[in-house]
Amino acid sequence: MVAGLTPQGAASARWESDANYLAVHETNLHLLVDATQGQASIAGILSMRRSDGRTLNFEVLVKYPGLDPFQVPDAYDPVGRFPPSSERHVERDGRFCLWLPPRAPRHRFRQPDGLSFFLDRVREFLRLQLTYETRVRRGKVPHWPGPEWGHGDDGYDEWARENLADLDADQIRTLLRLVEHPPRRAGERCACGSGRRFGNCHKDVVRDLRAAWHDGDALAACLRLLKEREHSA
Repeated sequence: MVAGLTPQGAASARWESDANYLAVHETNLHLLVDATQGQASIAGILSMRRSDGRTLNFEVLVKYPGLDPFQVPDAYDPVGRFPPSSERHVERDGRFCLWLPPRAPRHRFRQPDGLSFFLDRVREFLRLQLTYETRVRRGKVPHWPGPEWGHGDDGYDEWARENLADLDADQIRTLLRLVEHPPRRAGERCACGSGRRFGNCHKDVVRDLRAAWHDGDALAACLRLLKEREHSA
């Protein structure tokens, strides 16, 4: 929220700021906000400079989830330059899997330079695509050049284990309840039973879980882990 502005005013200010950023720094990308259709997108050419000094151009499409400029958008390959493949993290509709959905940088994107941060991440993804193609041609395994989450449920299960590591079934149930009703003060003792203050214990975990809770796959992964811990008790 921008101080002194209504939510609508804050959104308008962000759209204006992002449009100005594109006009100065990304002149081949253009923002379109259609209030009538309830859609917002950025389309055009994203340039990327290689280490050898050459500049490569890629056509991209960035789609926002409605008209909220503070919600992390999705990036797409609208021309099919990168064939859809789970191995290269490109979905059938051309959407780039930039991150596991629960790990989307929601807080970071809300910062004033959020769009710049997002486009840099898209550039990095494009670099990984080019490296992937080189590794395939040379027969290098694994083909994907960087760290990656598993596909589908496997990725969500990895995420749940990362966030709820070393917790038993009772502690997981308690933290899942905190997603709905978090402590009002960070100074309260954490409900996991560690004896530490919530702010120094599972505050970040609960925050991440709350941010991902609209995603049914994230909830399902936590419940699968809970069931696993119940059976192992």
